Amino acid sequence: MVETASASKKISLAEYEGDFDRETEGYVAFGIGNLLQGSPIPFDVHFPARNASGGVSLRLLFAQGDMYDRESHDALLRRQVDTVFVRNGDLELQSRYISDNIRKVLSAPISAVEKTSLLYNHAEFLVERAFSDHPSVPDIELGVKLVRSSAMQFAEDEISARELFGIFAKDYNTFTHSVQVSFLSMAFATSLGWLKGEVADIGAGALFHDVGKSAVDSGILNKPGRLTSEEFDLVRKHSLIGYEQLKKSRKLTPEQLDIVLHHHEDMSGGGYPDGLEGKAIHRYVRIVRIVDCFDALTTRRAYKESISQAEALRVMKEEMPDCFDPQYLEAFAAFCGFDAPSFRRSGGGKRLAVEMESHIQLQFRGCEQRLKSKLVGMETGWYLVVRLPKITDSHERLRAGNQVIVRYICSGTIYGFQSTILSHIEHPMQILVLSYPESVEQHELRRHRRVDCLLPAKAMVMSLDYAGMVADISVGGCRFIAGVPEDDTFLDDALDEEMRLEFELPGEPGFQTARARIRNVRRDGSKLELGIQFLDVDQELYDMIENFIRNSLCVLSQ
Repeated sequence: MVETASASKKISLAEYEGDFDRETEGYVAFGIGNLLQGSPIPFDVHFPARNASGGVSLRLLFAQGDMYDRESHDALLRRQVDTVFVRNGDLELQSRYISDNIRKVLSAPISAVEKTSLLYNHAEFLVERAFSDHPSVPDIELGVKLVRSSAMQFAEDEISARELFGIFAKDYNTFTHSVQVSFLSMAFATSLGWLKGEVADIGAGALFHDVGKSAVDSGILNKPGRLTSEEFDLVRKHSLIGYEQLKKSRKLTPEQLDIVLHHHEDMSGGGYPDGLEGKAIHRYVRIVRIVDCFDALTTRRAYKESISQAEALRVMKEEMPDCFDPQYLEAFAAFCGFDAPSFRRSGGGKRLAVEMESHIQLQFRGCEQRLKSKLVGMETGWYLVVRLPKITDSHERLRAGNQVIVRYICSGTIYGFQSTILSHIEHPMQILVLSYPESVEQHELRRHRRVDCLLPAKAMVMSLDYAGMVADISVGGCRFIAGVPEDDTFLDDALDEEMRLEFELPGEPGFQTARARIRNVRRDGSKLELGIQFLDVDQELYDMIENFIRNSLCVLSQ
């Protein structure tokens, strides 16, 4: 640590009358939470201090290669230093340092709350850097990597809303707001039983949802009074600006970009930019819309005080009823610890679209594994009766009052809902009595036309290549099959992993390449089958696949 006489003179921005932004031009703020104790710092770190003329100079605090240890950290805390500055030109070194820190944080022997707090600090720095100009590809890539790591962390050590609120900043700024919307959305989605890949998707879109505000004058964004119609029109453009900026990077999926573009859409159709209505709004967007508003209401701004979490939820439910999905809003309130609904007869009393003896899947809170079961009884509006397979190690999860996610398939659609265990019967067979759902989500299995085929292909997952065939394909994804030795179990645990797929299309030269994600893994002996979702398909490849499907269907119809 470089000792300077003025290093301990903390600058109060509230009292400083100079142009701090101009005097720190070429540097970016770096929270000390991003400095990992016990590791050398690979770039120079500076501290703002008053100079002889009364202005601000950035003094060297740590030189490149200096070790950042507990003593250094405690010294900064004693001086009430929470932010230092690093050069904008060191972006690559900073990215590598943050990336290495993420890996170390996840493997460190510390609590889930401490891990989340460190990931929060890293995310705040990344968002601030992305907002400093047009978001760079390295920043976007690192942001996506960070939320994927956070999604894994939330799945392994489920963190409560209360624990997150203890980490979150109480004062609003665009950077901390973006991180808080991202982390709270991921934690909420995890509580709903979503897959890690879906949790990461919503986290990435939420992290960059306001990036377009970098193009809006800060005086308008922080204006204490009512905006003029012209000013409001400028603010409304931020979602489209951010969407266009991020789309050019080709690093976010269409679903993640949908969050950026549509996070101000209302269920009534009165939002912007496209006036989407109801279920035409993607479920990711509907959740981010809720969390975005909640965080804005519960943090202080220069021109307004925050309101309590309970009051924010009341305002959203009673004064803004047309804005939010009511089922998600009720579930979010319960997640935050307010108004958790007790077991009661469903007001609608609608019968589920499922037959007796249908196979269903149960997923217990905090557990990724799904238990195959069978529906054997139902009293519409009151309860469900489920027969379980023989199990020996899940009795703790089967206690009355525990939460469970139920999923089933009917007519090509996946249905899912949250339920509460009312009772567990062990003899003469394993039976669960579950509360009847208040609401049910549904997701189409096939959003795009799909045709059967046999196309030579190669799947590349991490550093391993697997030769096989594409057995069916759509513009949204495909089914890949390969012969894999039974002792090669690497892909068995590859659910939600990103990969690259190369495949031939008749009439097109060479192999086509698509970035993809593994959404389903099935194995039958040495036969391996992957359900694959395409990511960021460009227009040229989209047209090639669409032409192949159209030609195939024409041949089949003749």
